[in-house]
Amino acid sequence: MEKWKVYTREARTQIDFAERSWIAFLAAESREDVSNVFFNLQHFIGHAALINKILEPRLGSERQLILSNHLDGEAYDLDQLHDTLVSIESRIP
Repeated sequence: MEKWKVYTREARTQIDFAERSWIAFLAAESREDVSNVFFNLQHFIGHAALINKILEPRLGSERQLILSNHLDGEAYDLDQLHDTLVSIESRIP
């Protein structure tokens, strides 16, 4: 399998996991389930960091060179992910 397909499939998987973690976070927050609020928030942040690592590689790195010809940001709902991260940041005191 070509490396760019591995990277983009993993990014899609991490986006799906981040979305699931965020939904679970909101549900735990509405139930005032403190333990699961932090559990799900930590998972969301971890998945978001991995998405960033995969899709925003260091300039000149092998991954950046591989993805530069294949990555279509429109295929990933990065705007929604960004908005979610901004939402989280605004809630932190």
